[in-house]
Amino acid sequence: AEGHDPKDFAKARKIATDTSERGSTGILYQNEEIPSFYERLVPRQGRKTTAVAEVHITDVSALMKGLV
Repeated sequence: AEGHDPKDFAKARKIATDTSERGSTGILYQNEEIPSFYERLVPRQGRKTTAVAEVHITDVSALMKGLV
């Protein structure tokens, strides 16, 4: 909604659950005082890289032979 305040949780909830008109997209609610999703992941704490940057090609052919 034009002029929407993303810090207003009650209004964001009302917009999100209102199905009488078109579906809403975008940031409906944002609390900048809460750590981000990645900051709250314990296994990611202290890491400087993204999870995608840590993906490597691994040969699993020996594992597959053991399953066949």
